[in-house]
Amino acid sequence: MTCIYQKRIEFISYIQRLLENTETSSTYKFALLHALADLCIESDISKKPKLKIEVDDLVERIFSLYWQHAKPFKIDSSETNDSKEIISRESILHQSTNKEPTVIKTIRTLKGRGGDNLTVAKKLNEKKWVELFNSAKKSIREGPLWRLQLIENNIVPFLYEHKKGKSYIQLNEGVADSFRFFHDIVVKLVRQGWADKIASIKSNQASLGKSGELADFLFGSKRVSLKYASELLEKIQGGYCFYCEKKIKGDAHVDHFIPLKKYNYDLAHNFVLAHKKCNQDKSSHLALKIFKDKWVAQNLEKYKDKISSKLSSRYMCDPERSRAVADTFYEIADKSNIPLWGDQKS
Repeated sequence: MTCIYQKRIEFISYIQRLLENTETSSTYKFALLHALADLCIESDISKKPKLKIEVDDLVERIFSLYWQHAKPFKIDSSETNDSKEIISRESILHQSTNKEPTVIKTIRTLKGRGGDNLTVAKKLNEKKWVELFNSAKKSIREGPLWRLQLIENNIVPFLYEHKKGKSYIQLNEGVADSFRFFHDIVVKLVRQGWADKIASIKSNQASLGKSGELADFLFGSKRVSLKYASELLEKIQGGYCFYCEKKIKGDAHVDHFIPLKKYNYDLAHNFVLAHKKCNQDKSSHLALKIFKDKWVAQNLEKYKDKISSKLSSRYMCDPERSRAVADTFYEIADKSNIPLWGDQKS
């Protein structure tokens, strides 16, 4: 156990060094770290301490992270003159001080061909998606993937060894465990660094003004309409709240069972319907294990196929990924004695 704790200390120190390193012109570093942290959460490392991650999986996750960023950033601001008029302006935020990242170019192309989110865009443009994906993968493999561990002009391969030409990277022993253990901390640091980098790019500063909404725009929860999920869940749950089991009167809220602040993806099998109050009370907490068992029985067993067939055209549907993420966060909560929500349900 001492060895694990030592590795975790070395890991978080290394992550801090990476994030403090300013030798990068784009935001790829933050996207890569975020993607690695999320993929480790989804993986079973009990029998494979040196986790192997396919570059394809890594690149697709990077697309998911950048998707929101390719939308216009809108800000309302008052004129600085005598006028009190509110002026609305919007623009695409730059992610680099040099040329635009290939991923952003690809996303703009997909958006121009239709699709509100990545899941829909891929279905509408299957052939074009393969072409654009391979182009972006080549760009990431040849550059950011190997520059990520550059510190003070030296490659420090703490996370994984540099083996160019491989279709995967293999995390060094203890790294996947540390990404899982420190997931919330790493994601918080990465998002702050990412937002700071975007704000520091001169070409963005006129668009941002004094707005304090940047982080919410980049990583906030109000990004995809959950209307279609709400309609299905109302039928599945019979109009009753998933948590307090009372009839929902008025507006129903679609809750991310594994909170969005912990795992920032709209997985269809992670949705449950709840009262506004129950949803707000639960907030970013994990619910009691009795609710986890209920969620598994409802979304991953009885209605697993129905959720996939009805919602796959609009949201990511991957029940096994949903299960793995939930198992990991509950395991971490159990080992860390993190209190669970639910005793105060109304």
